[in-house]
Order: sequence, then structure tokens, then C-alpha cells
Amino acid sequence: IRALEEAGTGAVAGVVRGPAGPLPNVAVTVLAGDPNDPPYTWWKIATGKTDAQGRYKVAFVYLGHYIVRAEPLVSTVGCADSVNVLVTNGETATLDFDLPEPPGTCARRTGGGGGPDTTGTVPPGSPPPPSPPPPGPDTTGVRWPGGGGDPDTASAAWAPLR
Repeated sequence: IRALEEAGTGAVAGVVRGPAGPLPNVAVTVLAGDPNDPPYTWWKIATGKTDAQGRYKVAFVYLGHYIVRAEPLVSTVGCADSVNVLVTNGETATLDFDLPEPPGTCARRTGGGGGPDTTGTVPPGSPPPPSPPPPGPDTTGVRWPGGGGDPDTASAAWAPLR
């Protein structure tokens, strides 16, 4: 959950359309980064989703220039990025998308789990971004004081099994 003050923020809003008209359930992502750098170097700032009429609004975005991506959750149309979208104090930047036929202009590869922005964005034919760091310590042998194996019903402390 993001908690931000309205002061010092703005919004991006508009309509996402495909060849057949407005598109519902399209993920709209506000990304930060240099649009001249590879897309896999960009990072997510905020997200939204279109309603049944293809309308969206992503609010409480800090002031600045952003890349905004519209990416359908199904592949009936392609995705698109718009760069240098300016968010100003207390204003709503209007940005409409007319999505092309698949694959679109996002040049992304989605890994296991599906959905937008699960593994980042890479240019076609390039190697994938580096692997994430290994997971934290193995807690297989952890006993939760207070009884049971459920940490939600036990105290916050833990001790290794002996």
C-alpha cells in the first residue's frame, strides 16, 4: 500500500483503446528511468487498471517525467509505452493509448507467474536481466515459540530446533 500526501503529487489519466474500441482490464504502469536506456532498467512507480469503458487514472504520482505503459492482460492487442509524460503538482496529465495489433511496442518477455511486470522488460533477442538474489536463510528447521508451526499465531520470536 502506498501512502502519500496529495501535496507534491499529480496523476495520469486517459482512455485505452484497441482496434475494436475501449479496452477493459488493461494494466497501466507508471515507470521511472531514462527512456534512452534499455527498458529492463526502468522501475515501477505506480500502477492502475482500466475500467469497463477503458478509462484509467493513476493518482498520487510524485512530480517528474515518466514512462507510462499500457499492457493488456490478454494478448488480443499489443502494448505500448509513452515516454516523457510530465506529472505536475495537483494536475492530471491526459494520456490516451491506441494499442496496436500484437505484440505491440513494449518489447517485453514475461516469465513464470504471468501478468504485467513480473520479470521486467527486455529488448527482443537480448539476454534476460540478472537473476534475483538467492532467498533468505532456510527456515525449514524453525520452531515458533507459543506452539504450533504457524508463525501468525505464535510470538514474533523464533528459535532453531534442537
